[in-house]
Amino acid sequence: MEPRHKQTVRIVLATAVIAASLIAWLLSTPAPDMPVSQAPLEFDAGRALGAARAFVTRNPDRLFGSLESRQSSGDLIDSLSSFGYEVEFIHFDARVKSRSRVGRNVLALRKGESDEIVALVAHYDTAATTVEGGMKNGAAVGVLLELARVFSRVPTHRSLLFIFTDGGEWGNTGAADLAARYPLKDRIAAVLSLDHVAPGELEAFRLEETGQVSGFTPPWLRRLAAQAASAGGLGVRGASRLGETVERALQISSADQGPFLRAGIAAVNLGSVSTDRSRARELFHSPGDGIASIRPESVHSFGLAAERIVRSLDEAPEIPREAPDACRSAGGKFLAIPWVRVSQLLWFLPLCPFLWWQLAGARPKLDAAQVSRELWAVAATFLPFLVLFLGVRLTGALRLLPVYPLYPATARDPVLVNPDWRVLGAIFGAAALIALTSWVVCRYGLKGWPEPRYAASKAVLLALLILVVALAFARNSHWAWLFLLLPAWLWTLIGRASSRKGRALAIAGILAGAVPSLLVLGRHASDLYLGWNYAWYHALALHNGLFTPAGYFLGALAVTLGIRFIVISPAQRRASS
Repeated sequence: MEPRHKQTVRIVLATAVIAASLIAWLLSTPAPDMPVSQAPLEFDAGRALGAARAFVTRNPDRLFGSLESRQSSGDLIDSLSSFGYEVEFIHFDARVKSRSRVGRNVLALRKGESDEIVALVAHYDTAATTVEGGMKNGAAVGVLLELARVFSRVPTHRSLLFIFTDGGEWGNTGAADLAARYPLKDRIAAVLSLDHVAPGELEAFRLEETGQVSGFTPPWLRRLAAQAASAGGLGVRGASRLGETVERALQISSADQGPFLRAGIAAVNLGSVSTDRSRARELFHSPGDGIASIRPESVHSFGLAAERIVRSLDEAPEIPREAPDACRSAGGKFLAIPWVRVSQLLWFLPLCPFLWWQLAGARPKLDAAQVSRELWAVAATFLPFLVLFLGVRLTGALRLLPVYPLYPATARDPVLVNPDWRVLGAIFGAAALIALTSWVVCRYGLKGWPEPRYAASKAVLLALLILVVALAFARNSHWAWLFLLLPAWLWTLIGRASSRKGRALAIAGILAGAVPSLLVLGRHASDLYLGWNYAWYHALALHNGLFTPAGYFLGALAVTLGIRFIVISPAQRRASS
């Protein structure tokens, strides 16, 4: 790159950084201030823990669709009826491990002065690897039963809907069914989900704000929930600015707030963090997750926080129904999504002059033959990824992959920790065979073509990279910014290497573009207690729709371009001189 071009790059980059910073500084605004209820709280932790203990010990294996799960829903109906509620239950169908199962959601409506509804939700089913499920989610069921008792005795401004969902461990299927089909869903103004009362002493509350596939908790509800929960003296944690970008990029919700957010209903999940995180991780979805690991003090803090949030929502003069989406910014403020996208786009702006200079420098060598050669090489490199996708689709069509509602099996489920290596071997074996065939074809089939030129090849790759960035940005700007920004910059700036050491450094730099993806996916694999079995999870997620074809192909194209940038740097050194 010429010195004047380097100077222009510095100016463009500095302008982009300053502009993005100014947008965040000038246009970020605080969330609407909604008063936190000062009403006396009546939550009884002893009653809640007693209800939870009776529920989980009587029904320790509440696997979605099982007879015991159906019996446990009967216990919930009896408890709610004893508080004077008219209870209804709604059945829904879902396929889990390729078997049709019938779930049952239990609902109790407490009518208030207004028809507007505030819903409280807790799932009552357990994972297949859990006995009792104190943390997931028996303790929260006890908390919700106690809140139903408390609010059965006092008048409320808004109507309260108490929901015990089934299928929470299998992609929040019960909540998804309600968000899509419940007759009164248009009257629901806000949803508070209760999931994960951590074992041992609580260190903090945690708000889960991610929608399922789409949606995010609006700023006003994030602020109200955080202020109401922290009023009891325990801290509240939500996603950091970077963490929110990761969550918006993946859109994988872990609790019942997700389907409601996807349906455009304001929702948030109240969870908690244990002071002994290693112990909590050890118990998660394990036979040891019994109610004995839940401390009364934790239930007390959790229940009071939940009651204060509900009372604050009930007493609010108005609940915003069309609140604009916004991302967390500095100082507790929020930046509207359109301006977030503008800010993210600015970081990619220097790619345009890079491409212009590359095209200008390659123009004497950039003919149809050079373009066609590089496009054929890109297609051959991409072909194994296409075979991987088709392999997943074919094995799914042959019923060799289990079917789930959306998410693959729950963490620690035997289906995840014991992959079908025959299926994986067939899929990856076919892809490896196609990759070898493609290499042979490119190695010997293109001998009659003109020698490749580095400048021409890089110009073609940069044009394709900008196209991938544009498509990814249109699909999900957070995904594009998180996963493509670093590789776009590195692959653009790294040029030819004339020495062995230089080539090694160039390859290392190009590979470094994968660091954000590896960190995010590694964290996700760790949350699911998976190692190399994560490849199996990806196959299941692609088969069941959690990972979409559009997302897969954009990721595969980005990896393809990265491979081509590695290939052209050392291989075409002499030919380009």
